[in-house]
Amino acid sequence: MQQIELEELKKIQLNILKFFHEYCEKNDLIYVLGWGTLLGAIRHNGFIPWDDDIDILMPRKDYEKFLNSYGGDYYNVVSRRNRLSYHLPFAKVIDCRTTLKEDSPLCDEIGVYIDIFPMDFVPGNKQERLRLFKKTSWLFRVIDYKTVSKKLEKGFKQKILHAAVRLLTKPLSIYHLIDKLDRLARCNDGQKEWGDISCVVWDKRPEKRMLPYKSYFEREKHVFEKEEFYTPREYDLYLTALYGDYMTLPPLDKRCSHHAFKAFWKNSLQ
Repeated sequence: MQQIELEELKKIQLNILKFFHEYCEKNDLIYVLGWGTLLGAIRHNGFIPWDDDIDILMPRKDYEKFLNSYGGDYYNVVSRRNRLSYHLPFAKVIDCRTTLKEDSPLCDEIGVYIDIFPMDFVPGNKQERLRLFKKTSWLFRVIDYKTVSKKLEKGFKQKILHAAVRLLTKPLSIYHLIDKLDRLARCNDGQKEWGDISCVVWDKRPEKRMLPYKSYFEREKHVFEKEEFYTPREYDLYLTALYGDYMTLPPLDKRCSHHAFKAFWKNSLQ
């Protein structure tokens, strides 16, 4: 198989994003760029130079519609809904012509991908919200510790902590934990669009990134790699909550990818 280098990897991801964007436009589905992808759009008008992934945020109702309706030739959506061996509580759209070799304790064959995260409403009552976040944050950390590559563990204390958590939670099925996290995240599905939302399924500190629905999904288009995609109109609130002074570049030793995989074309003629 022919290995895919970083610049080609980004082109494949961008093509997936373009296809995803067109599908959402045709089907009236709402999304915005999120996490480092949004930061890249605002600060670099494209990928963060040392980054190697694309992250998308969708309201839960649009996320569910997408999972239930999407189907394609080259690009497939993968989640716990259609693949029981999948070990993450959010979806990926993958290029089926490619494959990844991941350094992970749980390897589920996928291709080059973009990540699709559901955004869930959270309880309006502060005590109920804190109880929810306490449960979901614990589940997130356990799932993360069980799935993270050991090569990405930095420092002796982190290695010991991850090893201890993996040992103590060994009897717990990763799939049981993921399904429980998903059920907890959806517990406020019935709330209206003026409530607060957060990425409950995949955020260590969901209370820090909790914002009104409109702050995420009142949208505008912004340039990303010479194309235009949706970003939150109030992106400054979100990026400040995530990164603080987000327009300042990090130190040189922090400018690195947090993933550990190699990508390949399945067909060497690609």
